[in-house]
Amino acid sequence: MLLFAGSYERFIFGFSASADCSEPQDIVKRYTFAAHKNGVKCLVAAGPYVASGGADDLIHLYDMKAERDLGVLMNPGDGAVPCLEFYTPEGRSSPSHMLSGSADGGISIWSCRDWEHLKVMRGHKGSVNSVAVHRSGKLALSTARDGAIRMWNLTKGRCTYTAKLDAEAEVVAFSRSGEAYSLICGNKISVHSTAGEGGLLASYTAPRRITCSLPAPSEHLRLLGLEDGSVRVWDVRVREAGGLVGGWERAHGSRVRGMAAMQEGDGPLPTSLATASSDGTIKLWDTRRLAGSLGSGGGSQTGSEAVAPAVCTAEISTNARLTCLAAVDPAAAVAAAAARVKPATAGAAAKQEAARGKAEVEKGKKRSAAGGGEAGGKGKQQLRRPDEGAGKGKQAPPQQQQKQKQQQQHPQQQQRKQQAAANRGPVGRDGRGKGGGRGDDDPGFEVVPAPQYDNAQEYGSGNRDDAEKKPGARRQEQGVAKGQRRGLKRTA
Repeated sequence: MLLFAGSYERFIFGFSASADCSEPQDIVKRYTFAAHKNGVKCLVAAGPYVASGGADDLIHLYDMKAERDLGVLMNPGDGAVPCLEFYTPEGRSSPSHMLSGSADGGISIWSCRDWEHLKVMRGHKGSVNSVAVHRSGKLALSTARDGAIRMWNLTKGRCTYTAKLDAEAEVVAFSRSGEAYSLICGNKISVHSTAGEGGLLASYTAPRRITCSLPAPSEHLRLLGLEDGSVRVWDVRVREAGGLVGGWERAHGSRVRGMAAMQEGDGPLPTSLATASSDGTIKLWDTRRLAGSLGSGGGSQTGSEAVAPAVCTAEISTNARLTCLAAVDPAAAVAAAAARVKPATAGAAAKQEAARGKAEVEKGKKRSAAGGGEAGGKGKQQLRRPDEGAGKGKQAPPQQQQKQKQQQQHPQQQQRKQQAAANRGPVGRDGRGKGGGRGDDDPGFEVVPAPQYDNAQEYGSGNRDDAEKKPGARRQEQGVAKGQRRGLKRTA
């Protein structure tokens, strides 16, 4: 498993860590990327991809399966990129689209196939704080500094609903089932239903500001990171103690800036959890004792003191002010991609190839009916040499017929052209004849002679041969040569 943490100092740190908490765990530093010119605002991972948004208007992309830097994307809007979100369709291991929020209120949609920018959706009047995509891929929710929440139709790329919140929401997230969504506003978190009017299901007010959250494998549990460095476990079904069913104090010496699940078992919580703090430390936690005390039905006990806390199994310091955290498992992405390959793929490919061949035959028939090329085969027109006749009872194309007619009308002119071509020989790369007849590699097509210039010194290399001299000088030299062959002397 790979862990990535962004920092205010513009760097992204990469670590390798064991996800199995049943064995001794360790965090080993592997990468340090100078990803941005300014601080790293957000960091997301899905499949083999890791994307970071910075205060420098850039989105940096990495492919960790190939261990390759894919480059940067320029924010289509103005300002920083405060939030990113990948969308991975069900049954796939790699994301198909990415959404990015901008400081100018726009939300951009990108294709993960070729990282093409598809559309900008506008509506917010302030910087976008968070964006979340429903598991269906048809709608998204976003919150911004204008205090509004907006629902977007991703099929049409436009806003379909907007509402003013009582307080600015910093984080919006869908549940794993897509039946509910949560909002974090300061030190309060609330869960709302996606059905009907979107009624309030539960809410919890923490003693300090909530800085990050992570949905647990159990649909009813949320892991919350607080500004005071503690981690809380909240159950939306429990009404006593505000729904707080577990957690541990002083997980970090400063605010918790990110959480990532390293391993998910059959229990209500991730068996291994990673947390990052603005104090520069990253820690791994064994939550099996905590999950065991919660039980399969959620939290039957109340208060953070009633359950056993998680155990820290590994820790590393970056000496930087961390802002975000993400985890990626390249091996799992490769295995999932291999599992998707089905034997029926070969049959589908054969059907597509047969359909393409049939379409090419139809095109060939249409061209034959129009007077060009032969029907059948792949439907492609065959290249012909200019001196090649129809032959074998086949009718020549209209252009060939016209050329044959011109040859019959002007036999003397055609004879002079053939004699000149035989004397000229094949044409070299420099545009001058090399002498002799047609070479074996000569394609036989008509060659257009190079243009004649009045000043060979200006356009050529300075060699005044027959192809570069003025027409008058060339005629004069031809006359002198003719007189010398006849034995005449030139008078002054």
